Amino acid sequence: MHLSASQLGYVPSVTPQTEPTTHQVAHGETLPAIADQYGVTPQALRAANPELFQDKWRLDEAQQSGRADPIFYGDTLRIPAAPMSVTAEPMESPYEASHGTTNSEFTAGMGSVKIGYNPGDNATKVTVTNEAAVEGSSQVGFKISAESSLEIGWVVKEGKTEFTVTGANVNKTHAEVRSGQLEAEVSVGAGFRARYKVILPGGGHDPKEVAKIDPFDPSTIPLGATVIMDGQYYTQTEIAGSFRHVGGESEIKDASGVSYSITRTGSNQVQIMKGPSASIEAYNGGGVRFKGAGGVEGSLTVGQQINVGDSMMRTATFDLDSAAGRSAYGNFFATGEAEHGAPGVSDVATVHRLDVSSQGRLKLKLSAGEAEVEGDIALRAATTGTYTQTTYPDGSIALTSEFKYGNNVPLKVTQRFDAEGNEVRSERTYEYTVDTSGLGNHSAQQINWVLSGGASESGPAIPGEKVKLTFTEGEMRALNAQAGKAGDTYAPGNSIASLTDDGDGHSRSTFAFAVGLSRTSNQDKYGFANSLLEISYAADGHMSRGDFDRISMDVEKHNPN
Repeated sequence: MHLSASQLGYVPSVTPQTEPTTHQVAHGETLPAIADQYGVTPQALRAANPELFQDKWRLDEAQQSGRADPIFYGDTLRIPAAPMSVTAEPMESPYEASHGTTNSEFTAGMGSVKIGYNPGDNATKVTVTNEAAVEGSSQVGFKISAESSLEIGWVVKEGKTEFTVTGANVNKTHAEVRSGQLEAEVSVGAGFRARYKVILPGGGHDPKEVAKIDPFDPSTIPLGATVIMDGQYYTQTEIAGSFRHVGGESEIKDASGVSYSITRTGSNQVQIMKGPSASIEAYNGGGVRFKGAGGVEGSLTVGQQINVGDSMMRTATFDLDSAAGRSAYGNFFATGEAEHGAPGVSDVATVHRLDVSSQGRLKLKLSAGEAEVEGDIALRAATTGTYTQTTYPDGSIALTSEFKYGNNVPLKVTQRFDAEGNEVRSERTYEYTVDTSGLGNHSAQQINWVLSGGASESGPAIPGEKVKLTFTEGEMRALNAQAGKAGDTYAPGNSIASLTDDGDGHSRSTFAFAVGLSRTSNQDKYGFANSLLEISYAADGHMSRGDFDRISMDVEKHNPN
Protein backbone atom coordinates (compact mmCIF):
# COMPACT_ATOMS: atom_id res chain seq x y z
CA MET A 1 0.00 0.00 0.00
CA HIS A 2 1.18 3.52 -0.74
CA LEU A 3 0.03 6.89 0.59
CA SER A 4 0.83 9.51 -2.01
CA ALA A 5 2.05 13.05 -1.48
CA SER A 6 -1.22 14.42 -2.87
CA GLN A 7 -3.22 12.42 -0.31
CA LEU A 8 -1.07 13.96 2.40
CA GLY A 9 -1.71 17.48 1.20
CA TYR A 10 1.63 18.30 -0.46
CA VAL A 11 1.34 18.88 -4.21
CA PRO A 12 3.98 20.72 -6.26
CA SER A 13 1.98 23.08 -8.49
CA VAL A 14 4.34 22.59 -11.47
CA THR A 15 6.53 19.65 -12.46
CA PRO A 16 10.22 20.50 -13.09
CA GLN A 17 10.72 21.21 -16.80
CA THR A 18 13.40 19.79 -19.08
CA GLU A 19 12.97 22.80 -21.40
CA PRO A 20 12.84 26.55 -20.61
CA THR A 21 9.40 28.05 -20.01
CA THR A 22 7.80 31.21 -18.59
CA HIS A 23 5.81 32.05 -15.48
CA GLN A 24 3.48 34.96 -14.73
CA VAL A 25 3.80 36.16 -11.15
CA ALA A 26 0.59 35.88 -9.13
CA HIS A 27 -0.46 37.91 -6.04
CA GLY A 28 1.77 37.19 -3.06
CA GLU A 29 4.20 34.89 -4.86
CA THR A 30 7.86 35.03 -3.83
CA LEU A 31 10.93 34.15 -5.83
CA PRO A 32 11.86 31.12 -3.65
CA ALA A 33 8.30 29.76 -3.95
CA ILE A 34 8.38 30.08 -7.74
CA ALA A 35 11.82 28.42 -7.87
CA ASP A 36 10.45 25.54 -5.78
CA GLN A 37 7.59 25.02 -8.22
CA TYR A 38 9.95 24.50 -11.15
CA GLY A 39 12.77 22.64 -9.40
CA VAL A 40 15.32 25.43 -9.89
CA THR A 41 17.14 27.81 -7.55
CA PRO A 42 16.37 31.49 -6.89
CA GLN A 43 19.90 32.22 -8.16
CA ALA A 44 19.00 30.60 -11.51
CA LEU A 45 15.86 32.76 -11.81
CA ARG A 46 17.86 35.91 -11.12
CA ALA A 47 20.44 34.93 -13.74
CA ALA A 48 17.69 34.18 -16.30
CA ASN A 49 15.95 37.56 -15.76
CA PRO A 50 18.74 40.14 -15.34
CA GLU A 51 16.63 43.05 -16.61
CA LEU A 52 14.24 42.61 -13.67
CA PHE A 53 16.85 42.21 -10.97
CA GLN A 54 19.20 44.97 -12.10
CA ASP A 55 16.59 47.69 -12.61
CA LYS A 56 17.16 50.44 -9.99
CA TRP A 57 13.53 51.54 -9.93
CA ARG A 58 12.34 47.97 -9.28
CA LEU A 59 14.97 47.49 -6.58
CA ASP A 60 13.91 50.70 -4.81
CA GLU A 61 10.22 49.78 -5.12
CA ALA A 62 10.85 46.32 -3.67
CA GLN A 63 12.79 47.79 -0.74
CA GLN A 64 10.06 50.32 0.02
CA SER A 65 7.35 47.64 -0.09
CA GLY A 66 9.36 45.22 2.07
CA ARG A 67 9.81 42.64 -0.67
CA ALA A 68 12.97 40.51 -0.74
CA ASP A 69 13.11 40.49 -4.56
CA PRO A 70 12.01 43.00 -7.22
CA ILE A 71 9.23 40.90 -8.74
CA PHE A 72 5.63 42.05 -8.79
CA TYR A 73 2.17 40.85 -9.74
CA GLY A 74 1.88 40.38 -13.52
CA ASP A 75 5.63 40.10 -14.21
CA THR A 76 6.64 37.40 -16.66
CA LEU A 77 9.66 35.41 -15.57
CA ARG A 78 11.80 33.29 -17.86
CA ILE A 79 12.20 29.89 -16.20
CA PRO A 80 15.33 27.95 -17.20
CA ALA A 81 15.22 24.18 -17.61
CA ALA A 82 15.66 22.35 -14.34
CA PRO A 83 19.17 20.91 -13.88
CA MET A 84 19.72 17.25 -14.73
CA SER A 85 20.18 16.53 -11.02
CA VAL A 86 16.45 17.28 -10.65
CA THR A 87 15.03 15.74 -13.83
CA ALA A 88 17.15 12.54 -13.65
CA GLU A 89 17.19 10.01 -10.82
CA PRO A 90 20.29 9.96 -8.57
CA MET A 91 22.55 7.06 -9.49
CA GLU A 92 23.83 4.37 -7.17
CA SER A 93 27.18 2.66 -7.42
CA PRO A 94 27.15 -1.05 -6.51
CA TYR A 95 30.89 -0.94 -5.80
CA GLU A 96 32.29 -0.63 -2.27
CA ALA A 97 36.06 -0.19 -2.37
CA SER A 98 36.81 -1.49 1.12
CA HIS A 99 37.24 -5.23 1.67
CA GLY A 100 36.62 -4.93 5.43
CA THR A 101 33.63 -6.67 7.01
CA THR A 102 31.30 -5.61 9.83
CA ASN A 103 30.52 -9.25 10.68
CA SER A 104 32.36 -11.62 13.00
CA GLU A 105 35.04 -13.97 11.63
CA PHE A 106 36.47 -17.18 13.10
CA THR A 107 39.68 -18.94 12.05
CA ALA A 108 41.39 -22.23 12.92
CA GLY A 109 44.72 -23.48 11.58
CA MET A 110 47.41 -26.09 11.77
CA GLY A 111 50.88 -25.29 10.53
CA SER A 112 50.86 -23.32 7.29
CA VAL A 113 47.13 -23.67 6.55
CA LYS A 114 44.25 -21.70 8.11
CA ILE A 115 40.53 -21.95 7.42
CA GLY A 116 38.20 -19.08 8.34
CA TYR A 117 34.44 -18.63 8.32
CA ASN A 118 32.33 -15.48 8.39
CA PRO A 119 28.70 -16.47 9.26
CA GLY A 120 27.23 -13.04 8.43
CA ASP A 121 28.65 -13.09 4.90
CA ASN A 122 28.43 -16.90 4.63
CA ALA A 123 32.05 -16.76 3.46
CA THR A 124 34.81 -19.36 3.81
CA LYS A 125 38.47 -18.38 3.54
CA VAL A 126 41.54 -20.58 3.11
CA THR A 127 44.99 -19.09 3.78
CA VAL A 128 48.34 -20.73 3.10
CA THR A 129 51.52 -19.21 4.53
CA ASN A 130 55.15 -20.12 3.83
CA GLU A 131 57.69 -18.72 6.27
CA ALA A 132 61.48 -18.64 6.46
CA ALA A 133 63.48 -17.49 9.48
CA VAL A 134 66.37 -15.06 9.11
CA GLU A 135 69.32 -15.30 11.47
CA GLY A 136 69.00 -12.90 14.38
CA SER A 137 69.90 -12.92 18.10
CA SER A 138 68.42 -14.30 21.30
CA GLN A 139 66.41 -11.10 21.74
CA VAL A 140 65.68 -10.10 18.16
CA GLY A 141 64.20 -12.37 15.52
CA PHE A 142 63.39 -11.89 11.83
CA LYS A 143 61.39 -13.86 9.31
CA ILE A 144 59.90 -13.42 5.88
CA SER A 145 56.66 -14.93 4.63
CA ALA A 146 54.54 -15.33 1.53
CA GLU A 147 50.79 -15.58 2.15
CA SER A 148 48.07 -16.58 -0.33
CA SER A 149 44.34 -16.63 0.42
CA LEU A 150 41.09 -17.45 -1.34
CA GLU A 151 37.67 -16.50 0.03
CA ILE A 152 34.28 -17.54 -1.36
CA GLY A 153 30.95 -16.15 -0.15
CA TRP A 154 27.30 -16.80 -1.11
CA VAL A 155 24.68 -14.79 0.77
CA VAL A 156 21.18 -13.31 0.34
CA LYS A 157 20.69 -9.82 1.78
CA GLU A 158 18.31 -6.97 1.08
CA GLY A 159 16.44 -9.14 -1.41
CA LYS A 160 19.51 -9.88 -3.54
CA THR A 161 21.89 -12.83 -3.87
CA GLU A 162 25.60 -12.00 -3.77
CA PHE A 163 28.33 -14.40 -4.87
CA THR A 164 31.89 -13.21 -4.13
CA VAL A 165 35.35 -14.64 -4.79
CA THR A 166 38.38 -12.80 -3.42
CA GLY A 167 41.99 -13.82 -3.89
CA ALA A 168 45.06 -12.18 -2.36
CA ASN A 169 48.84 -12.61 -2.27
CA VAL A 170 51.11 -10.71 0.11
CA ASN A 171 54.79 -10.85 1.04
CA LYS A 172 55.70 -9.80 4.58
CA THR A 173 58.77 -9.09 6.64
CA HIS A 174 58.48 -9.63 10.42
CA ALA A 175 60.64 -8.43 13.28
CA GLU A 176 60.21 -9.52 16.90
CA VAL A 177 61.92 -8.15 20.01
CA ARG A 178 61.84 -9.81 23.46
CA SER A 179 63.58 -8.33 26.49
CA GLY A 180 62.43 -9.45 29.91
CA GLN A 181 58.73 -8.65 30.22
CA LEU A 182 58.79 -6.41 27.14
CA GLU A 183 57.66 -7.86 23.81
CA ALA A 184 57.21 -6.09 20.49
CA GLU A 185 56.40 -7.20 16.95
CA VAL A 186 56.42 -5.31 13.67
CA SER A 187 55.30 -6.63 10.29
CA VAL A 188 55.28 -4.82 6.96
CA GLY A 189 54.05 -6.23 3.68
CA ALA A 190 52.93 -5.52 0.14
CA GLY A 191 50.47 -7.47 -1.93
CA PHE A 192 47.69 -7.61 -4.50
CA ARG A 193 44.05 -8.62 -4.12
CA ALA A 194 41.37 -9.22 -6.73
CA ARG A 195 37.64 -9.60 -6.27
CA TYR A 196 34.87 -10.95 -8.50
CA LYS A 197 31.28 -10.40 -7.40
CA VAL A 198 27.93 -11.25 -8.99
CA ILE A 199 24.74 -9.66 -7.63
CA LEU A 200 21.51 -11.36 -8.71
CA PRO A 201 18.03 -9.93 -8.03
CA GLY A 202 15.98 -12.02 -5.60
CA GLY A 203 16.88 -15.18 -3.68
CA GLY A 204 16.78 -18.90 -4.39
CA HIS A 205 19.41 -18.87 -7.13
CA ASP A 206 21.39 -21.93 -8.12
CA PRO A 207 25.19 -21.39 -7.93
CA LYS A 208 25.39 -22.86 -11.42
CA GLU A 209 23.84 -19.61 -12.71
CA VAL A 210 27.00 -17.73 -11.78
CA ALA A 211 29.23 -20.18 -13.66
CA LYS A 212 27.36 -19.39 -16.89
CA ILE A 213 28.07 -15.65 -16.68
CA ASP A 214 30.81 -14.13 -18.84
CA PRO A 215 31.35 -10.52 -17.67
CA PHE A 216 32.58 -9.57 -21.14
CA ASP A 217 29.50 -11.00 -22.85
CA PRO A 218 26.41 -9.03 -21.70
CA SER A 219 24.06 -11.61 -23.22
CA THR A 220 25.11 -14.10 -20.50
CA ILE A 221 24.22 -11.70 -17.67
CA PRO A 222 20.64 -12.11 -16.31
CA LEU A 223 18.33 -9.09 -16.48
CA GLY A 224 18.86 -6.88 -13.42
CA ALA A 225 22.13 -8.62 -12.45
CA THR A 226 25.44 -6.86 -11.79
CA VAL A 227 28.99 -8.17 -12.21
CA ILE A 228 31.83 -6.39 -10.38
CA MET A 229 35.56 -6.89 -10.87
CA ASP A 230 38.33 -5.03 -9.11
CA GLY A 231 42.03 -5.30 -8.38
CA GLN A 232 43.99 -3.44 -5.71
CA TYR A 233 47.64 -3.26 -4.78
CA TYR A 234 48.07 -2.72 -1.07
CA THR A 235 50.56 -2.24 1.73
CA GLN A 236 49.97 -3.33 5.29
CA THR A 237 51.60 -2.60 8.61
CA GLU A 238 51.03 -4.53 11.83
CA ILE A 239 52.45 -3.44 15.20
CA ALA A 240 51.92 -5.24 18.52
CA GLY A 241 53.58 -4.86 21.88
CA SER A 242 53.17 -5.69 25.55
CA PHE A 243 54.77 -5.04 28.90
CA ARG A 244 53.93 -7.28 31.84
CA HIS A 245 51.23 -8.88 29.72
CA VAL A 246 49.38 -5.59 29.05
CA GLY A 247 49.68 -4.25 25.55
CA GLY A 248 48.04 -3.28 22.31
CA GLU A 249 48.08 -3.77 18.59
CA SER A 250 47.54 -1.77 15.43
CA GLU A 251 46.85 -2.98 11.91
CA ILE A 252 46.59 -0.75 8.83
CA LYS A 253 45.96 -1.82 5.23
CA ASP A 254 46.18 0.85 2.50
CA ALA A 255 44.96 -0.20 -0.97
CA SER A 256 44.31 1.35 -4.39
CA GLY A 257 43.42 0.05 -7.82
CA VAL A 258 40.82 0.03 -10.59
CA SER A 259 37.23 -1.23 -10.48
CA TYR A 260 34.71 -2.19 -13.14
CA SER A 261 31.04 -3.15 -13.04
CA ILE A 262 28.41 -4.06 -15.63
CA THR A 263 24.65 -4.19 -15.01
CA ARG A 264 22.16 -5.52 -17.51
CA THR A 265 19.31 -2.99 -17.38
CA GLY A 266 17.30 -4.14 -20.43
CA SER A 267 16.96 -6.98 -22.91
CA ASN A 268 20.02 -5.69 -24.75
CA GLN A 269 20.98 -2.67 -22.67
CA VAL A 270 23.85 -2.44 -20.18
CA GLN A 271 25.16 0.12 -17.72
CA ILE A 272 28.95 0.21 -17.32
CA MET A 273 30.92 1.78 -14.47
CA LYS A 274 34.69 2.06 -14.52
CA GLY A 275 37.26 3.98 -12.50
CA PRO A 276 39.89 4.15 -9.75
CA SER A 277 39.32 3.06 -6.17
CA ALA A 278 41.14 3.30 -2.84
CA SER A 279 40.55 2.06 0.70
CA ILE A 280 42.00 2.09 4.20
CA GLU A 281 41.19 -0.58 6.78
CA ALA A 282 42.56 0.13 10.26
CA TYR A 283 42.27 -1.52 13.68
CA ASN A 284 43.58 -0.17 16.98
CA GLY A 285 43.06 -1.99 20.26
CA GLY A 286 44.43 -2.76 23.68
CA GLY A 287 44.28 -5.81 25.93
CA VAL A 288 46.39 -8.58 27.44
CA ARG A 289 48.81 -11.27 26.35
CA PHE A 290 49.16 -14.45 28.34
CA LYS A 291 50.93 -17.79 28.53
CA GLY A 292 49.38 -20.90 30.04
CA ALA A 293 50.28 -24.47 30.79
CA GLY A 294 51.24 -26.83 28.00
CA GLY A 295 52.76 -24.12 25.81
CA VAL A 296 49.46 -22.31 25.23
CA GLU A 297 49.89 -18.64 24.31
CA GLY A 298 47.27 -16.07 23.50
CA SER A 299 46.07 -12.48 23.39
CA LEU A 300 42.78 -10.70 23.94
CA THR A 301 42.26 -7.17 22.65
CA VAL A 302 39.29 -4.84 22.39
CA GLY A 303 39.42 -1.97 19.94
CA GLN A 304 37.93 -0.06 17.07
CA GLN A 305 37.86 -1.10 13.42
CA ILE A 306 37.53 1.69 10.87
CA ASN A 307 37.05 0.99 7.16
CA VAL A 308 37.04 3.71 4.48
CA GLY A 309 36.43 3.05 0.79
CA ASP A 310 36.52 5.60 -2.04
CA SER A 311 35.74 5.11 -5.74
CA MET A 312 35.30 7.48 -8.69
CA MET A 313 33.37 5.77 -11.47
CA ARG A 314 32.61 6.99 -14.96
CA THR A 315 29.31 5.50 -16.11
CA ALA A 316 27.08 5.27 -19.17
CA THR A 317 24.30 3.05 -20.48
CA PHE A 318 24.63 1.50 -23.95
CA ASP A 319 22.02 0.18 -26.36
CA LEU A 320 23.69 -2.89 -27.85
CA ASP A 321 20.92 -3.30 -30.44
CA SER A 322 22.39 -0.37 -32.38
CA ALA A 323 25.74 -0.29 -34.17
CA ALA A 324 26.48 3.11 -32.67
CA GLY A 325 25.75 1.80 -29.17
CA ARG A 326 28.03 -1.21 -29.68
CA SER A 327 30.82 1.02 -30.97
CA ALA A 328 30.47 3.41 -28.02
CA TYR A 329 30.44 0.40 -25.67
CA GLY A 330 33.78 -0.82 -27.04
CA ASN A 331 35.27 2.66 -26.84
CA PHE A 332 34.18 2.99 -23.20
CA PHE A 333 35.88 -0.32 -22.41
CA ALA A 334 39.13 1.02 -23.83
CA THR A 335 39.06 4.63 -22.63
CA GLY A 336 36.41 4.96 -19.90
CA GLU A 337 34.84 7.83 -21.86
CA ALA A 338 31.39 8.21 -23.44
CA GLU A 339 29.78 11.20 -25.16
CA HIS A 340 26.54 12.51 -23.68
CA GLY A 341 23.77 12.51 -26.29
CA ALA A 342 25.62 10.24 -28.72
CA PRO A 343 23.52 7.62 -30.56
CA GLY A 344 23.04 4.47 -28.50
CA VAL A 345 24.37 6.15 -25.34
CA SER A 346 22.44 7.46 -22.32
CA ASP A 347 22.84 8.25 -18.62
CA VAL A 348 26.43 9.49 -18.90
CA ALA A 349 27.69 10.64 -15.51
CA THR A 350 30.46 10.41 -12.91
CA VAL A 351 29.57 8.60 -9.68
CA HIS A 352 31.76 9.22 -6.64
CA ARG A 353 31.08 6.89 -3.70
CA LEU A 354 32.60 7.14 -0.22
CA ASP A 355 31.93 4.47 2.44
CA VAL A 356 32.86 4.81 6.12
CA SER A 357 32.25 2.32 8.94
CA SER A 358 33.27 2.26 12.58
CA GLN A 359 32.77 -0.67 14.90
CA GLY A 360 33.98 -2.08 18.20
CA ARG A 361 35.76 -5.45 17.81
CA LEU A 362 37.08 -8.10 20.18
CA LYS A 363 40.02 -10.16 18.93
CA LEU A 364 41.05 -13.42 20.60
CA LYS A 365 44.08 -15.46 19.54
CA LEU A 366 45.18 -18.81 20.99
CA SER A 367 48.07 -21.01 19.90
CA ALA A 368 49.63 -24.27 21.07
CA GLY A 369 52.46 -25.55 18.96
CA GLU A 370 51.35 -25.43 15.34
CA ALA A 371 47.63 -25.19 16.21
CA GLU A 372 45.99 -21.76 16.19
CA VAL A 373 42.48 -20.47 16.84
CA GLU A 374 41.34 -16.86 16.23
CA GLY A 375 38.11 -14.97 16.70
CA ASP A 376 37.45 -11.46 15.37
CA ILE A 377 34.09 -10.66 16.95
CA ALA A 378 31.82 -7.69 16.23
CA LEU A 379 30.77 -6.21 19.58
CA ARG A 380 27.77 -4.30 18.20
CA ALA A 381 26.23 -3.17 14.96
CA ALA A 382 28.52 -0.83 13.03
CA THR A 383 27.97 2.88 12.56
CA THR A 384 28.10 3.39 8.80
CA GLY A 385 27.89 6.17 6.27
CA THR A 386 27.70 6.05 2.47
CA TYR A 387 27.96 9.21 0.41
CA THR A 388 27.23 9.00 -3.33
CA GLN A 389 27.69 12.02 -5.57
CA THR A 390 26.42 11.88 -9.14
CA THR A 391 27.78 14.59 -11.45
CA TYR A 392 25.77 14.99 -14.67
CA PRO A 393 26.94 16.32 -18.06
CA ASP A 394 25.44 19.76 -17.35
CA GLY A 395 27.62 20.05 -14.22
CA SER A 396 24.75 19.65 -11.75
CA ILE A 397 25.04 17.22 -8.83
CA ALA A 398 22.82 14.80 -6.92
CA LEU A 399 24.10 13.80 -3.49
CA THR A 400 22.74 10.94 -1.38
CA SER A 401 23.95 10.57 2.22
CA GLU A 402 23.07 7.33 4.00
CA PHE A 403 23.58 6.99 7.76
CA LYS A 404 23.05 4.11 10.17
CA TYR A 405 23.97 4.48 13.83
CA GLY A 406 24.29 0.97 15.23
CA ASN A 407 20.87 -0.67 15.51
CA ASN A 408 18.94 2.55 14.90
CA VAL A 409 16.86 3.10 11.77
CA PRO A 410 18.86 3.99 8.63
CA LEU A 411 18.41 7.45 7.11
CA LYS A 412 18.96 8.43 3.48
CA VAL A 413 19.07 12.13 2.56
CA THR A 414 18.90 13.12 -1.12
CA GLN A 415 19.97 16.59 -2.25
CA ARG A 416 20.16 18.21 -5.70
CA PHE A 417 22.50 21.04 -6.73
CA ASP A 418 22.79 23.12 -9.90
CA ALA A 419 26.04 23.55 -11.82
CA GLU A 420 26.97 26.56 -9.66
CA GLY A 421 26.68 24.50 -6.47
CA ASN A 422 23.38 26.02 -5.28
CA GLU A 423 21.01 23.52 -3.70
CA VAL A 424 17.49 23.11 -5.07
CA ARG A 425 15.98 23.00 -1.59
CA SER A 426 12.49 21.95 -2.69
CA GLU A 427 13.97 18.68 -4.01
CA ARG A 428 15.62 17.57 -0.76
CA THR A 429 14.12 14.40 0.77
CA TYR A 430 14.68 12.39 3.97
CA GLU A 431 14.00 8.64 3.85
CA TYR A 432 13.86 6.32 6.88
CA THR A 433 13.57 2.54 6.57
CA VAL A 434 11.60 1.14 9.51
CA ASP A 435 11.41 -2.57 10.32
CA THR A 436 8.00 -3.31 11.85
CA SER A 437 8.69 -7.01 12.49
CA GLY A 438 9.43 -8.50 15.91
CA LEU A 439 7.44 -9.67 18.89
CA GLY A 440 5.78 -6.81 20.73
CA ASN A 441 6.70 -4.26 18.03
CA HIS A 442 3.98 -1.65 17.50
CA SER A 443 5.86 0.52 14.98
CA ALA A 444 3.35 -0.05 12.15
CA GLN A 445 0.38 0.93 14.32
CA GLN A 446 2.26 4.00 15.61
CA ILE A 447 3.10 5.15 12.08
CA ASN A 448 -0.51 4.78 10.95
CA TRP A 449 -1.68 6.56 14.10
CA VAL A 450 0.42 9.69 13.48
CA LEU A 451 -0.49 9.67 9.77
CA SER A 452 -4.18 9.79 10.63
CA GLY A 453 -3.84 12.16 13.59
CA GLY A 454 -5.04 9.52 16.03
CA ALA A 455 -7.93 8.27 13.92
CA SER A 456 -6.73 4.75 13.13
CA GLU A 457 -3.97 2.18 13.75
CA SER A 458 -4.53 0.66 10.31
CA GLY A 459 -3.14 2.16 7.14
CA PRO A 460 -0.23 1.87 4.70
CA ALA A 461 2.23 0.55 7.32
CA ILE A 462 1.69 -3.22 7.59
CA PRO A 463 2.92 -5.03 10.74
CA GLY A 464 5.81 -7.40 10.02
CA GLU A 465 7.05 -5.54 6.94
CA LYS A 466 9.72 -2.94 6.31
CA VAL A 467 8.39 0.45 5.25
CA LYS A 468 10.02 3.57 3.84
CA LEU A 469 8.98 6.89 5.35
CA THR A 470 9.92 9.80 3.09
CA PHE A 471 9.70 13.46 4.08
CA THR A 472 10.10 16.39 1.71
CA GLU A 473 12.09 19.37 2.95
CA GLY A 474 8.81 21.16 3.71
CA GLU A 475 7.40 18.16 5.60
CA MET A 476 10.60 17.73 7.63
CA ARG A 477 10.58 21.45 8.45
CA ALA A 478 6.98 21.08 9.65
CA LEU A 479 7.93 18.02 11.76
CA ASN A 480 10.82 19.99 13.27
CA ALA A 481 8.35 22.70 14.29
CA GLN A 482 5.95 20.10 15.72
CA ALA A 483 8.80 18.56 17.71
CA GLY A 484 9.72 21.99 19.05
CA LYS A 485 6.19 22.52 20.35
CA ALA A 486 6.06 19.00 21.79
CA GLY A 487 9.39 19.52 23.53
CA ASP A 488 8.02 22.64 25.21
CA THR A 489 4.95 20.69 26.35
CA TYR A 490 6.78 17.83 28.07
CA ALA A 491 8.74 18.20 31.30
CA PRO A 492 12.13 20.02 31.07
CA GLY A 493 15.01 17.91 29.79
CA ASN A 494 12.81 15.56 27.77
CA SER A 495 14.21 13.62 24.79
CA ILE A 496 12.01 15.38 22.20
CA ALA A 497 13.32 18.81 23.21
CA SER A 498 16.89 17.59 22.63
CA LEU A 499 16.02 16.94 18.98
CA THR A 500 15.30 20.59 18.26
CA ASP A 501 17.62 22.32 20.75
CA ASP A 502 21.41 21.91 20.69
CA GLY A 503 21.67 22.43 24.46
CA ASP A 504 22.94 26.01 24.15
CA GLY A 505 19.56 27.49 23.39
CA HIS A 506 19.98 27.34 19.60
CA SER A 507 17.51 25.63 17.32
CA ARG A 508 18.83 22.79 15.18
CA SER A 509 18.65 23.01 11.40
CA THR A 510 16.18 20.79 9.56
CA PHE A 511 19.05 18.56 8.42
CA ALA A 512 20.48 18.21 11.95
CA PHE A 513 17.01 17.50 13.32
CA ALA A 514 16.46 14.73 10.74
CA VAL A 515 19.80 13.11 11.58
CA GLY A 516 19.11 13.38 15.31
CA LEU A 517 15.73 11.71 14.83
CA SER A 518 17.48 8.65 13.37
CA ARG A 519 19.83 8.21 16.34
CA THR A 520 17.74 8.95 19.42
CA SER A 521 16.24 5.50 19.80
CA ASN A 522 19.08 4.34 22.09
CA GLN A 523 20.16 1.50 19.77
CA ASP A 524 16.51 0.42 19.55
CA LYS A 525 15.21 0.16 15.98
CA TYR A 526 11.65 0.40 17.30
CA GLY A 527 12.22 3.72 19.08
CA PHE A 528 11.95 5.85 15.94
CA ALA A 529 8.22 5.29 15.45
CA ASN A 530 7.68 5.90 19.16
CA SER A 531 9.44 9.27 18.84
CA LEU A 532 7.01 10.22 16.07
CA LEU A 533 4.12 9.24 18.34
CA GLU A 534 5.48 11.37 21.19
CA ILE A 535 5.79 14.37 18.85
CA SER A 536 2.27 13.86 17.51
CA TYR A 537 0.88 13.49 21.04
CA ALA A 538 2.10 16.83 22.39
CA ALA A 539 2.63 19.01 19.29
CA ASP A 540 -0.54 21.02 19.93
CA GLY A 541 0.68 22.11 23.37
CA HIS A 542 -1.60 19.72 25.28
CA MET A 543 -1.29 16.13 26.43
CA SER A 544 -4.81 14.94 25.83
CA ARG A 545 -5.06 11.23 25.08
CA GLY A 546 -7.44 11.64 22.16
CA ASP A 547 -5.78 14.71 20.66
CA PHE A 548 -2.92 13.99 18.21
CA ASP A 549 -1.27 16.19 15.58
CA ARG A 550 -1.18 14.64 12.12
CA ILE A 551 2.35 14.17 10.72
CA SER A 552 2.68 14.47 6.95
CA MET A 553 4.97 12.01 5.14
CA ASP A 554 5.01 9.52 2.27
CA VAL A 555 4.75 5.83 3.25
CA GLU A 556 5.42 2.82 1.05
CA LYS A 557 6.52 -0.77 1.41
CA HIS A 558 10.29 -1.19 1.34
CA ASN A 559 11.34 -2.96 -1.86
CA PRO A 560 15.04 -3.91 -1.71
CA ASN A 561 15.07 -4.64 -5.43
